[in-house]
Amino acid sequence: MTGGQFRKRVEAYLRREWHPLMREIDPAGFETWRASMLPTVAEAEANFAFNWQLAAYREASARLARYRLAEGRAEILEEQATGELDAEGQPITETIVLAPAIPPLPAEIEATAYDETGAPVGVEPIPNPAILTDDTERAAAQAVIDATPQPVLDFAAGLEG
Repeated sequence: MTGGQFRKRVEAYLRREWHPLMREIDPAGFETWRASMLPTVAEAEANFAFNWQLAAYREASARLARYRLAEGRAEILEEQATGELDAEGQPITETIVLAPAIPPLPAEIEATAYDETGAPVGVEPIPNPAILTDDTERAAAQAVIDATPQPVLDFAAGLEG
């Protein structure tokens, strides 16, 4: 839900609770009710903003946790006990591949070059668009994390820890 959607819901609640005709009949009662609702609405807006920032922080953190396409990823291994013991009574383990290695993408790729008439004239190296997109997304995610208020960071750290 966006901030605009939240406000529309608050306005719909207002219309439902105090129909415009009732506001005209009892303006003092409406103003009293509205004044009593301001702290509730302010708290709801603060909670909405906090939850939105927390969701954005989690999404950005997850994006940064993924490997960079330009660097690739090493093979992820784990030692697991087989349930058997060796001659000394020590557990026998086996290495399990949890995720295979992923090689880095090339920094440049070859693209067909064209002349003014649109005829191909050869190939030229260009920066790898997948790496450019990856770096742009990572920079945007880092900007979200850098802009996250400290209370949201503290709350997220408490959930993760």
